Amino acid sequence: MSNNTLTNIMHKLLGRGLYSYRAMTPAVMTSNRDYQADAARHGEVVNVPISTAKTATAVTPSGNRSDTLPGSSQKTVAIPLDQWYESEFALTDKDKKEIDKNEYFIPMDFHESVSALAEKAETYVSGLYVGSYNVVGTASTTPYASDTSASINCRKFLNQNNVPKADRTMLVDNDAGANMLSLAAFSEADKSSDPGLIIDGEIGRKLGFRNLESNFIQTHTTGAAGTPLANGAQTAASATDTNGTTTLVVDGFTTKPSVGDVFSIAGNSQTYTVLSSSTLSGTESTLTIQPELAADVADNAALTFIGDHVANMAYHRDAITYAQRPLEGSDSSAADIEYTRDQVSGLSMRIEVQRAHKADIWSIDMLYGGKMTRPEASVRLLG
Repeated sequence: MSNNTLTNIMHKLLGRGLYSYRAMTPAVMTSNRDYQADAARHGEVVNVPISTAKTATAVTPSGNRSDTLPGSSQKTVAIPLDQWYESEFALTDKDKKEIDKNEYFIPMDFHESVSALAEKAETYVSGLYVGSYNVVGTASTTPYASDTSASINCRKFLNQNNVPKADRTMLVDNDAGANMLSLAAFSEADKSSDPGLIIDGEIGRKLGFRNLESNFIQTHTTGAAGTPLANGAQTAASATDTNGTTTLVVDGFTTKPSVGDVFSIAGNSQTYTVLSSSTLSGTESTLTIQPELAADVADNAALTFIGDHVANMAYHRDAITYAQRPLEGSDSSAADIEYTRDQVSGLSMRIEVQRAHKADIWSIDMLYGGKMTRPEASVRLLG
């Protein structure tokens, strides 16, 4: 097979692969994706700009013009490109011919490789829920069992945080999705002229959210156990660092909290998530939590941790930032390497063909990273 024909096949596979990948990754596709096309290597860090809140000030007319220019409040978040995965597949000569002449043909092995990469990325992005501290619902109770209060309460949280009403997503597991379809507010599509629900089972946009199901919603296992109490009083004003996080010393643990554990503090209506916890010293652990303390904490104030739960999510697209880069190529003459970048999604995928002992070895790989960059624009919907 000529090199031109091989290159043509590689590009066709990449295009079809990215189209399939988009359909399998709702969490990735509804995050704030970074569109830069600069090639990168594993371990590099990209700085992605994020929006910041502004204030309005009263105008005082004056005869003197101010020459003071406002400083930029644009912030960036550093996202390491530390997720690099590949999947190998085989193609027969018949597959190659079919790819070249049939624009809809996708070999089964290639489809499975794309699915494997999609599962890794979707699980990774869904796992960023650990940075979300607002919660709605009851742990170990699937939402939407009898009413739409889950959507209404999540909407309330986001509205209170001045989160834009456009680009909001409700991402749930299959159990919650099945419950949604049993409710009139979601299922009576004939009243809203939405044929997609009746024909394909797609819930679509309802109650202020684009409602999607994912097979890779995470189940959070709470690590904290014991009778945790604040070890010493702490004032909200002095507890925060430049990142808006708080360090809180707590004793009374029999096992330390896990990253993503959510808790409340007696006398404080805000819920918090654990970003890290130190190894127990007796029963004491120092927690790094988010958000910053909303109120002063009294010595021996009780902490109440939420139990194990399914981490469904309601969020604005800016809550999660997903960065992906095309991998840098190779000068090796032992391999044919091509990559493509999807103009719709910004996703990049690389395909490589190496000649081994009388056989071709095909593989596709992707490089990406992500962070919960605006946790206030998200709500963890417990299930």
